[in-house]
Amino acid sequence: MSLASAGARAKTLPLYCTAAIAVLLQTHPLPRALALAGLALALARGLRLGGRVLGSWSAGLTYAAAVGTPNQPGAVPLWVPAVGMTWIVLSARRHSSPRYRRRLERAVVVSTLVLTSFTALGAIAAVSARGAVERSADLLHAGLEAARSGHPEEAREKLDAAMRAIRQAEGTLGAIWARPAWLVPGLSQNLRALHDLAGSAANVADRAEAAAALADFEGLVTRSGQIDLDAVAAMEQPLADLHLAVETARADVSQADSHWLLPPVRRGIGLFRGELDEAIPYTRLALEAVRSSPDLLGASEPRTYLVLFTTPVEARATLGFPGNFAEVTFSQGRFEMTRFGRVLDLVRALPDGGGTLTNAEEYMARYGAHRPNWELRNVTMSPDLPTVATVLAQLYPQAGGTAIDGVMIVDPNALGALLDLTGPIHVAGLSEPLTESNAANYLLRDQYLVFDDSPERIDALETIAEATFKRLETIDFPGVARLRETVGPAVEDKHLQVWVFDDKASRLLDRLGLSGRYPTFTGGDFVGVTTTNAAGSKIDLFSRRELDYEVRWDPSSGRLEATVTVRLINDAPSTGLPEYVIGNSHSAEPGQPPLPNGWNHQFVTLYTPWDDEGVMLDGEPIGVIAQPELGRRALSTYVSVPPGGSRTLTFHLRGDLDTHDYRLVMAAQPMVEPEDVTVRIRVAGGRQLEILGPAALSGGVVEGHFQLAHDEEIVIRR
Repeated sequence: MSLASAGARAKTLPLYCTAAIAVLLQTHPLPRALALAGLALALARGLRLGGRVLGSWSAGLTYAAAVGTPNQPGAVPLWVPAVGMTWIVLSARRHSSPRYRRRLERAVVVSTLVLTSFTALGAIAAVSARGAVERSADLLHAGLEAARSGHPEEAREKLDAAMRAIRQAEGTLGAIWARPAWLVPGLSQNLRALHDLAGSAANVADRAEAAAALADFEGLVTRSGQIDLDAVAAMEQPLADLHLAVETARADVSQADSHWLLPPVRRGIGLFRGELDEAIPYTRLALEAVRSSPDLLGASEPRTYLVLFTTPVEARATLGFPGNFAEVTFSQGRFEMTRFGRVLDLVRALPDGGGTLTNAEEYMARYGAHRPNWELRNVTMSPDLPTVATVLAQLYPQAGGTAIDGVMIVDPNALGALLDLTGPIHVAGLSEPLTESNAANYLLRDQYLVFDDSPERIDALETIAEATFKRLETIDFPGVARLRETVGPAVEDKHLQVWVFDDKASRLLDRLGLSGRYPTFTGGDFVGVTTTNAAGSKIDLFSRRELDYEVRWDPSSGRLEATVTVRLINDAPSTGLPEYVIGNSHSAEPGQPPLPNGWNHQFVTLYTPWDDEGVMLDGEPIGVIAQPELGRRALSTYVSVPPGGSRTLTFHLRGDLDTHDYRLVMAAQPMVEPEDVTVRIRVAGGRQLEILGPAALSGGVVEGHFQLAHDEEIVIRR
């Protein structure tokens, strides 16, 4: 006995109510349209515009709407069609003849037996496929993780095993003997979802395995320093296929969502969704890298890059004081260092009065007093490498250099990481060679104890920088995994930064965390502090900084009040070290003699989007220089810190933040010792808050304490 037959004999009320509930609860367009049609037919029947035919069609359309169509699964909870259809059947039984009742009862018994049998087949299929599904999920995760980590052999092995397990599960769920279970409402949605997602997962595994087979970077660099650009280009199509497969699978996951999915199925789909959400940015990034790399490596024409070797022991906002430079060229994938020298030589080569800069009004308004267009060792006072690179692109040719396509900045930590690739370097005057384990410590600290400010010390620095980059011309680069382990930490903590004058490639560098771009301000809250050495010595070897940021925000009014406390600590001695380490070659005040040895004279800047309500130094009000820079306010002042002492700057800020959630971006400055940060955020009326980032809710206050080695972000969702 069909449901349509029951609908023909049932009263109008159960038809109307069941259709109305399906309309209200159904979210997919086609099933909702079917429910509306069923409702309209029930109303027409109630108005006596038709008889049993309208009731029959109304029941059938409502059932289809509640269950859902094959490509648009129902979003109606299972109890709706179960209760509604039971009501319709009982109404038909009550208002029908005894003969029809007997037929209806027999039909219900037969239908129950058939559905039970079909359900049993589905349960057997699900249980049989369960082991393969779980095994494939683990293997797929392991394979994608191995591919992301640069282990192609392991990735291929895991992904191949995952694909076999997925195909096994797909075959079981879609077997002919299991197909009748696809007709059972509720069970159908679960089996169909598992089967279709197994197909999507198999496609992802297949494409990932193909991409991993070509992702072995071991063979991309020869002993002559030649990167095989043809091998790079050959990776584009497999990576494009993989990215499309991952995005398609993600769309399939969204389409498979339904209230009818059982908890184990829903959990499995959720895990697969999370895996895909994590994989999509990686596949997109890999594809962008493969598409952009050939041009950056001189595929069409030679590319020239200026390299600055800096040190944070004489602080500048972008990686420190630049003492040496190199000019490197890529042509058809071949790396060559074409020039090496001292930045001081470039300073001397500039025209009298300094170089000419255009379209640099904001930069010169901020730093013109320090003459960066002449004293190139001050060019890195800006915290934004794209700005610094734009200035250098104009000044370097005026100092006798060639036109450049980008800028790279390398500090002692990055040099130490590169030594892990190039091997040890012997330096005259040192008892043991410099390696990846001791180079950073020597360059940041020990050299100032071994050498005086003498030609020997300067020659040692040049030897390390020049020899390291010279060896890059000939070495075999390791695979991605080793390269990531070696250079990755230096990139993450901003010790190695690269900027190029190409829009597509610069976006790639942003995504890789290599661009050195000061964090963009697009709403929300922001705090960043920079210090620049104004003493003309290496005294920042002994400099430390503590930042305390306390915020009070009322979302109802948008009112925000913040207090920034910056503690500047100077651990330098006043005697016992050379003048060039702890001395002061510049005076703190015009017309006054330089400060005594051990004093650290600094140019301090706070970057904030908010208005300042007053600034104090050690509890006494002071004035600051307030200027726009990089889309926010830069509040600057000079502070002199005595040897073995500290000074405290306090900024009181106020503004309006009209957003639903709170987002704080904190910008890091690479220093000898990372900045210690404490954050306290009070959100008015914030009882149920979700915290993302290095903070936690404690006693109604969002608190975090950490070292700011790289840019951080805290998000508070209400």
